[in-house]
Order: sequence, then structure tokens, then C-alpha cells
Amino acid sequence: MGARRAPVNVLVAFNDSGFRCEMKGIVRDECYNKYCCVHNLQRIVDFLDEARICIDICVYIFTSDLLARAVKKAHDRGVVVRIISDFDMAFYTSSHICRFYEQGIKIKSKNSKNLMHHKFCIIDSPSRIGEIYRVLVTGSLNWTNQATCGNWEDVLITSHLPIVELIQSEFNELWKTFKEFQPY
Repeated sequence: MGARRAPVNVLVAFNDSGFRCEMKGIVRDECYNKYCCVHNLQRIVDFLDEARICIDICVYIFTSDLLARAVKKAHDRGVVVRIISDFDMAFYTSSHICRFYEQGIKIKSKNSKNLMHHKFCIIDSPSRIGEIYRVLVTGSLNWTNQATCGNWEDVLITSHLPIVELIQSEFNELWKTFKEFQPY
């Protein structure tokens, strides 16, 4: 049996007032602005840092350096990381997708005229490992610096099993359908 923890159901919101916190050099625990991009982004990183078995990420674009460091740290400590990303956005100037590929992280994409526009992450998925604690991070947030420090965005973080399982099922279907990422 996995770890038992209190259920998580949190809404994290970002907007342009959160950027002021970053500009002032505010650190996480000093800020009382509920839109603080420093504090709210760190909340997502904390969940990534707690991953013990696996992280499944499905995002349109991934340029956030802070989130990328957390994903790389998880991979380095043996957490299985799988990422699905939009093919075209993988080649965006500051995208981390090609770097993840070079670091041995499993990436899938689909070269299509249609966008792969999902934005979710499942941490320690129940369908992959049984009854261990699991968390879904989902919402409007692209994993970019612009989204976290300027856009109006929402992120729901939940451990509610029926919702986590629905999204995991979608990820699994995409993982079967999409092709191994080939950057070169």
C-alpha cells in the first residue's frame, strides 16, 4: 500500500498582478498576494518534487525554467517521466522538449495541422502503480514563463481519484496514438 495523505483540491490562479511579486524579488513565504507567480508556481513544483514513481505530462508548450528543473530533478532521482507535447511547439526557441529528449525523458508528439492543446500533469498515477498517493494538475496554464507571470490562468490541483483516472485514461490513449518524438 502507498502513502495515505489528506485529499487535495486546490485552485491556483495567476494574473498580471502576480508579476509584481517576481519583480520585487519576493520569496515564496513572504507574499500574501493570492496571484503571486512565485508562490503559486512553487506550489506546482512542490507536487512535482514529491513524485516518487511517475509523472505524466501533457502540455502544448513547455518553456518554464522552474518547472523544467523540477521535472529534470524527478527524472534524475529515478521517477519515470513521460511527456506529450505539440510537435511544432517542441521547437519553439525556449522550449525544453528537445532538451528533455536529449536527457533521456520519453517524449511523444504528433506532427499535425491540429494543435495538441491539453494542459495537464498526473503525478504518481493510480492506474500505473496502484494505491499510492496521486495528484492531477490541470487547467488553462501553458507551462511557460509568460503564462505564470502575466496571463490570467487557472490550475486545479486535485487528488480526487475519479477525476485523476479520467485524465489518466486520456493520457494513455494519446500515448498509444502519438509517435515517439524525433527532433532530428
